[in-house]
This record gives sequence, C-alpha cells and structure tokens, in this order.
Amino acid sequence: MEIPLRKKAATLTIDEMERLVYKFLDTSTAKEILISTKDSSIFARWKSGPTLGEFHNAIPNLNHWAVIGTSELVGRYQLSEGRSRYNIVTERKHSLSELSLAAVRFRNSKNRTADTNIDTDLRELFDILEGTAAVGRFQLADLMSSALLERTQKLYDFEATTSELEVLKNLCTYLERVSYDTLWNEAFSRIK
Repeated sequence: MEIPLRKKAATLTIDEMERLVYKFLDTSTAKEILISTKDSSIFARWKSGPTLGEFHNAIPNLNHWAVIGTSELVGRYQLSEGRSRYNIVTERKHSLSELSLAAVRFRNSKNRTADTNIDTDLRELFDILEGTAAVGRFQLADLMSSALLERTQKLYDFEATTSELEVLKNLCTYLERVSYDTLWNEAFSRIK
C-alpha cells in the first residue's frame, strides 16, 4: 500500500504575491488601492471593499507570509500565526457607511451602545468591521445604518475628520441619543 505524501507548497515570491494581492483587490469593490514592495514586505492599502478577513481567506498559500498591520481601533494586529519570513502589511480605511453599520451591529449584538473609551468594545467593533462578511446582508441593520447616517450627517461634518475613532464616537453618541428603537422602527417600516 502506498501512502501519497503531500508536497509542501512552495513559498510564493514577492512578485507572485504582489500580483495575487493586486488581482484580488482590483477585482473587488476596494477603492483607492495602493500596493508597493520594500525589502521582504508588500504594502497593501485600500479603502472600503473587502474586509481583512476576506482578504486573508482569498490569498492562497500564505506559507511564510504574515498578514500584519495597524488600526486606530486596536493598534497592531497579525492575522496569521507564528513567525514568518515575509510580510503583507495591510492598511484598510473604512467608509462612513461601514463605520455606521458597525455601530448598529454592535448595539444589536450587545444590547448596548459601544463605548469607544473601552478597549474591548473597540476590539469588538474592529472584529465587526474586519470579519468575513455574512453571505446574506442584514437588511434591517443596513436600513438602520442608513437612517443613522441620514440623521447624523446633518449634525456632524464627518469629512472634516480623518479619525475613524472620532467618527465612531460621534455615531455611537447619536445612536444613543436618537435611540435604537426609533431607528429600528424607521428601518422596519422601509423593509420591502
């Protein structure tokens, strides 16, 4: 009896990995894509579009590659385990609608508004923002998020700030002020 031995997958070169990363981001809904290389690292930057979880799941053969980066919400993160020879340094900026949806989804899952002064709440918001997106979107949460944005854009100039933490703080403050139930009722009446 022969037992087939699985060959260990070869480590991709920087050029091969750079092409894979670019192809994935270019064919996704990512905006403002910027990719560069330096030494043994690939730097991938984009706005909205695929989450870090989706990015990590879509890139095959991450042998010897670490997916790392920093976020205003959680500081430094590493998506892959252990030490690696090469790095993919990611930077993903979130759209206003993604931040609003995260605030609503947090409130929905915890039955309280996120407190942006608490590290565990920021970690939970980051996980909501960067987890692999659900196959079917949540229509009610999407509608609540849209209603929250419609109301808050009249009060806050979100374009004037580059701080995602400040934007989340304002969204959560207004979500608390207007009340979750009010947004839920408004969104429920819009469901088709």
